[in-house]
Amino acid sequence: MKYTGFAASATALMAGVASAAVTGVTGKPEGFASGTTGGGDTAAVYPSTTDELVSYLGDSSPRVIVLTKTFDFTGTEGTTTSSGCSPWGTGAACQQAINKDDWCTNYQPDAPTVSSITYDAAGTLGITVASDKSIVGDGSKGVIKGKGLRVVNGASNIILQNIQISDINPHYVWGGDAITLDGTDNVWIDHVTTSNIARQHIVLGTDACGNVTISNSYIDGSGDYSATCDGHQYWALYFDGAGDRISFKNNYIYQTSGRAPKVFGCTIGVPINYGVVKWVLSSKRDILLGLEKDPTHQWTAQHLSSSLSTSVEYVLIGPTKMFQQSSFKPLPYGFIVGAFAPILMFALHKFFPKSPLKFRLWNTTIFFSCVANFYGNVSTGYTSAFIGGFVVMFWAFRYRNDLWARYNYLMGAAFDAGYNLNLLLVFLFFGSGKIISMPYWWGNNEQSSERCFALD
Repeated sequence: MKYTGFAASATALMAGVASAAVTGVTGKPEGFASGTTGGGDTAAVYPSTTDELVSYLGDSSPRVIVLTKTFDFTGTEGTTTSSGCSPWGTGAACQQAINKDDWCTNYQPDAPTVSSITYDAAGTLGITVASDKSIVGDGSKGVIKGKGLRVVNGASNIILQNIQISDINPHYVWGGDAITLDGTDNVWIDHVTTSNIARQHIVLGTDACGNVTISNSYIDGSGDYSATCDGHQYWALYFDGAGDRISFKNNYIYQTSGRAPKVFGCTIGVPINYGVVKWVLSSKRDILLGLEKDPTHQWTAQHLSSSLSTSVEYVLIGPTKMFQQSSFKPLPYGFIVGAFAPILMFALHKFFPKSPLKFRLWNTTIFFSCVANFYGNVSTGYTSAFIGGFVVMFWAFRYRNDLWARYNYLMGAAFDAGYNLNLLLVFLFFGSGKIISMPYWWGNNEQSSERCFALD
């Protein structure tokens, strides 16, 4: 899904804290980070060089650091040359990937290789920010170019306000992130602009980040390069910690193609789903309970019935009696198989990373969940999913990779939206009022529009 808007909105966001003589933070944080104070009331310092900025950010003293200029880290640590790959296409607008930790070798072995990639070394690792710091920009002058910020390893009580982080190896994935949080607490990111970033604009790592508020910020995904080869940055926001506590308010996400909140669909979908469920339960209740026979053979409630039956069986009968027949006795061992299958796939991939069987693509969770799922109608379940999956994820990915990289996610969203819109229209015009028989054609049957004869 792509987010678009007007640049004037971003300007208005940044203007909210602009000041002629900044000496500290403006306003107070809301949400989870409401207790964050940063450097507090300590006297502001005004770094004049990149070295001085790094020193202020990383020392152990509480500080209010005011940025009054552009701090350009480009070239300060030299350049690095390595191999890489082009997983998303070879066009001029496509990002390339640095072969960091053999990422291309292990995870994109079929992608076109790039023998030599030269990138700026400073961008690959952000500046470490220690606890009790406020970093504030003076008007529009507070810019950090070519290097991001890292708040990690227990650092806490930090405020980033009214600054811009930009131009971090935008052509090369794995070339650096704008803001990295990992194992932190009490961080307020407010009125911050990120643009032309190699990978993530804001990333929260696997170690839980408690009490984070991201507000009034501008995630600018426009640029000359992107993983979707169309100037829409794919890598925007990535929140990976299982125990993250994040308040996300009034942010402007512009021209991105992935890894960003999809709020509009959720906002519209929730009341529609609720209304449909209420209507179904009130108007089809007798059919769903089996007291009436549905003339259209469509209201079967098979998923609800299956879940109810399974729960009742486990509680009242118990697994011992349920699986006492010889043909069913092996079934409980499926729990053990399911637990160890991912470990087995991981081990096979580690020992045989270049195997033609491509163990890295074997997702046991998806496999077993699909095997366990029952579709009442084979024609609209397994068959269509198999055909669509084969065409898109095998044929197009292998033989039309440029087109796949550019349009795959867009088409997926389009089909998803089209299907749901069609479902809504069919429901409104053919199901919510007077029953209208499904037109008879070669693809269905007069007695059962979905060919569910086994359910008669």
